[in-house]
Amino acid sequence: GLCIPIPGTDRPLGLLEILPPEPQNWSQEDLRFGACVAQVLATAIQRKRSETLLQTQTQILEHVATGQGLDAILSSLCLLIESQSPGTVCSILLRDAHKQELRMGAGPSLSSEVAAAFDHLLIAENAGSCGTAAFRGKAVYVEDTQRDPVWADFREFAQQHHIRACWSTPFFSQSGDLLGTFALSHQVPCFPTAHHLNIIKTATHLASIAMEGHRTAEE
Repeated sequence: GLCIPIPGTDRPLGLLEILPPEPQNWSQEDLRFGACVAQVLATAIQRKRSETLLQTQTQILEHVATGQGLDAILSSLCLLIESQSPGTVCSILLRDAHKQELRMGAGPSLSSEVAAAFDHLLIAENAGSCGTAAFRGKAVYVEDTQRDPVWADFREFAQQHHIRACWSTPFFSQSGDLLGTFALSHQVPCFPTAHHLNIIKTATHLASIAMEGHRTAEE
């Protein structure tokens, strides 16, 4: 058999396997042909990802424009992002206007226990990925919750609920006020790829738009 990586920006997107039914002596021409096919697949996968991300953005903006409720918009955003990154669980925490803490905004795929634990999360250093990201005002990408000091006080909880990696990014209003955090968690140790970073950038932008629209509607 022949196994060829499908190239990505920073790591392979997948593997192309060619398994003939009979013994095969692979020539350089075979290898070049397989590499060309892998490159075509890489282009198709990346184009599909870009199209899907654009569709997500369009859907969320339509929800905002038609005046749907904030809870429904944020939940839809989480589900759409999860569909583009299999194996991840998305959550959005919102800053409490009166306290130095984060409140549960959306997490349709979270268990009730995890959702309850994320509610009233303190905005502080070493308060998990989300609390720390909100405190620092910049992204916190934890590759392994069982090793990173940011999760030192929550390791037992993370292990119990199979949260092994967690990437959190704060999002802000146009005036620079902290609105909340967007997070992706995983059951295995991992670090974001270029594709994940693009997803996170889009998601935080859409969450900011949804929050600003909600504030305008309330005013």
